[in-house]
Amino acid sequence: MAGTSAGAAKGWITRRRGGLSMTNEGVIMPRPRGQAARATPPQRTQLQPIARIDDLRIDPHAPPDPQQMLRLYGQRQLRAALEDYSLDALKGSARMTQQRHPGTAPRQWNNKRDLLDYLERYGGAAPRATPAPRPAPAPKSSTPVRGQRVQPDIFARALPLRPVRHIQGREINPAQTVDPYFLRAIYGDQQLEQALSLWPASSLREAARDAGVPPGRTTSETAQRLAAIAKRAPINNVVAFYERHPNSTYRT
Repeated sequence: MAGTSAGAAKGWITRRRGGLSMTNEGVIMPRPRGQAARATPPQRTQLQPIARIDDLRIDPHAPPDPQQMLRLYGQRQLRAALEDYSLDALKGSARMTQQRHPGTAPRQWNNKRDLLDYLERYGGAAPRATPAPRPAPAPKSSTPVRGQRVQPDIFARALPLRPVRHIQGREINPAQTVDPYFLRAIYGDQQLEQALSLWPASSLREAARDAGVPPGRTTSETAQRLAAIAKRAPINNVVAFYERHPNSTYRT
């Protein structure tokens, strides 16, 4: 009996020697180490505009308009075009959509997936002719209660942003990769980091790669790094460059 128990127990023992694991069947399997053990991150969707729209103007300092995103990217890419925006930005888009579709609302206002589900369903749809009989539930009050942490609204903070100059012949287009030098020419040094932080994380990461800067762990950190790079160039040179070449990108 003792021999049987010992033999059964031995069958479940896994002996480890160096970087190898020996199973009870005698098969030696290598143990993953370092980079090989890490899961490969999923590839992000590459957005492809479905049409050129000359009259399209998107304000990067306001919540994204799902109907404008629909015109630019189509229904199949609508969710992917919106998913990089912050929770506060998507709430603004949902309120915009609620005005067009009375009686509708996201399942939960503080859940990003529910907001994206709502915007994907109603954001690009034509406005309703008549409101639904059941009123839409209002979002939770922003009045803080004791012990409650209130998330700041980035677009409320963005309201004081004021351009310090206008570059004739060029408009800000969030469908393109953000240009930190052009934003510096428009908003100046004091507002540059705040203006950058309002762009989608994917656009900031792409701009960081173009500038040879490693993206930060957060959107704010990436914006700080891009602002630091852009501020190295003399501001007079940057402004003079865009006044002569408004549709080009400044290079140091």
